Amino acid sequence: IGRALKVGTLVNGTVALSGDQIEVRVSFVNASTGRQFSGTRIVRERADLFGLQDELADEVSAFFRETLGEEIEFIERQAGGENVEAWELMQRASELTDQADALGGSGDIEGAMARVLAADSLLVVAEEIAPEWVDPTVQRGWLDYQNSRFTGFDDRLAADRWITEGMAHAETAVRLDSTQADALELRATLQYWKYLLNLGGGESDRLVENAETDFRASVLANPQQASAWSSMSHLLANQDRLPEAKVAANRSYEADPYLRNAHLTLWRLFGISFDLGDGVEAQRWCDEGRRRFPDRPRFRQCGLMVYGFPDAEPDIPRAWSLVDEFVDLSAPADSAFNRRKGMMLVAMALVRAGLPDSSRAVAERARAGPDIDPTRNITYWEAIVRSWMGDMDEAIVQYNIHVAANPEVSGEEDLWYMDALRQDPRFGTQ
Repeated sequence: IGRALKVGTLVNGTVALSGDQIEVRVSFVNASTGRQFSGTRIVRERADLFGLQDELADEVSAFFRETLGEEIEFIERQAGGENVEAWELMQRASELTDQADALGGSGDIEGAMARVLAADSLLVVAEEIAPEWVDPTVQRGWLDYQNSRFTGFDDRLAADRWITEGMAHAETAVRLDSTQADALELRATLQYWKYLLNLGGGESDRLVENAETDFRASVLANPQQASAWSSMSHLLANQDRLPEAKVAANRSYEADPYLRNAHLTLWRLFGISFDLGDGVEAQRWCDEGRRRFPDRPRFRQCGLMVYGFPDAEPDIPRAWSLVDEFVDLSAPADSAFNRRKGMMLVAMALVRAGLPDSSRAVAERARAGPDIDPTRNITYWEAIVRSWMGDMDEAIVQYNIHVAANPEVSGEEDLWYMDALRQDPRFGTQ
């Protein structure tokens, strides 16, 4: 069939009835080898046959778009390089990078960084044999960024060194091609990440301004640069420019036809909707994220956060179940932090449920030191929870601990959940 139709991939599907359930299986088959290389399965109740007809197209098309996106990206990378040997080295480096992602996600940071080092060695050779091709240099910069993420808040000095190396690659890439969207996004990402790690010193404002400029240049060069749109939405939200941030997040979701970055974009859309106090939109994006990405822990976290809206009617047993799911789905390196943060979000739900004493008890149990919570994010949420209960002395203490760990915090956040804190005359002072 593949030879007759001159295609490389066949789509195979089956429908089966088992009791009251209908099962649909769809798979991709390599036409030249007959090997199945990817697949998805959908199960619905028989009584929901018409709903299945509507949902089938959405779910299967999403699966196709994601899988085909990887294939098309592979083809695009092949088209980008004129040197076959350099291109092959890029593919081998990409495979090692994927392995590093998987190892890092499982908590094997040493193994992940070893893969990154091996990938970088291949890219060095690719640069040497194809010096005018910008892609290997850009990819080396992304590997440096990846290493900086592995070290992150636990070792900021090491992260700073990786960021510096990545910036050198980014500048080289931009000199080679000043309109290359990936190179501009790389430079923007590294500057913004340095800012988020509080490594900017007196240049923090300049880092953010330059990052936004480069993100905008990246999406101007390629309006479909979904990851740049998504990262820019985070930057804008962090600058309390929430309407702009939501526009950028929506552009990311619309521009990402292969859904590689959709889980981050959906999280951005949820977070911005939450910060804007839009409970309907927040619930919508949380539900969409969980439906599309059921194994992502953040879409359990958002289920806890929506219990914090003033008109929420929290299901406390369900909230504790969400905490367990949040932790179970987390990478080992994140589980301790996520357990404590999940507990603090339960404390928030307990306030809305009219159980302040239980909330105080849970909030105290959820506290974590800098070994678990170096950026004092959990402390920040305790300040919010305490302010909702009227425990203003403790709320101010906790908020000032957060500010001390994050000196770039302005104290001017115009967010609905900070109203009670802002009304205290001690707010924003230490």
